[in-house]
Amino acid sequence: MGIAAIANDYLTRPLRSAAGKETTPVISETESFGQKLQAETEKKCPYSFLAKDGVIQYKGVTFVCDYKQNAITLGNMYEKDKVLKIALPSGGSLHVNVDNIDTLSKAASMFTPEDLNAIMRAIHEYNHCTRKRMEIEEEKAETAEEAAAESETPDVEKESEVDNTALTEQIRKLFEDRNAKMSTKHNLFTYKSELSPIINTVY
Repeated sequence: MGIAAIANDYLTRPLRSAAGKETTPVISETESFGQKLQAETEKKCPYSFLAKDGVIQYKGVTFVCDYKQNAITLGNMYEKDKVLKIALPSGGSLHVNVDNIDTLSKAASMFTPEDLNAIMRAIHEYNHCTRKRMEIEEEKAETAEEAAAESETPDVEKESEVDNTALTEQIRKLFEDRNAKMSTKHNLFTYKSELSPIINTVY
């Protein structure tokens, strides 16, 4: 039996204590390396055959492999509200920041026709939802402006009514004062001349 085989048998077989009981097997460095190798082999990412050290460079566009989510990413992934996640028919997914959609178009030829169609549909749906959201926000803003304008209009009319009332009261008092003093046609003519500017202001 060779030395390697003997060593392997020694490391994998159960060890026995002095009392004859089995103890926990010793984990060899070979087994630990094998687990690491298996973990590396199980890493998955779309278009991983193009990746080098977890990065795909294609026509000036940089994709980063996310092995935990079986995805390739483009752009800032920390802005979660801007990240568009697209399932790819070939497997895995593409995560792209909407600010980088124009950049994505440069790498369109990297994707299979099926994946490219899925990407185009997702972008179209995103643009449609964005337009609808903007329309709703604009409608809300217009409604708020109209409500504010309507609430201001009655106040203006009220001020106008107050001014007219003041003028009417002024005319009434003028009539009373003049009627008390008026005794001749000459006085009546003078009174009408003084009253004319006020009446013209009202009408």
